[in-house]
Amino acid sequence: MKKTIMISAILGWISIGIACSPKKVVESGPASMTKAMAQENYSGDQIAKGEAIYQQKCGRCHVLHKTNEYKANKWHGILNSMIPKSKVSVEDGELIRAYVIANSK
Repeated sequence: MKKTIMISAILGWISIGIACSPKKVVESGPASMTKAMAQENYSGDQIAKGEAIYQQKCGRCHVLHKTNEYKANKWHGILNSMIPKSKVSVEDGELIRAYVIANSK
């Protein structure tokens, strides 16, 4: 009985240690897109559509920033918070991101 309790306690501590250990964050997907990736992976038509959506949807609520005002990493932070607020589709959000990142500083 003591062995069972001891083993359970040890396994519990191991589980807590694993659950509470820092996790390595691996970014992938749209939020890790670089300027070169946006220019390479999206056509001119897609970038132009992203620009139109950016102007229409984002410009509805506030003055638009010039895309070359910020570097890609700064834009990702802005877009990560603003795209959900805009309630655009996932596809339109990706096109907005592609346009902005492709034309970033």
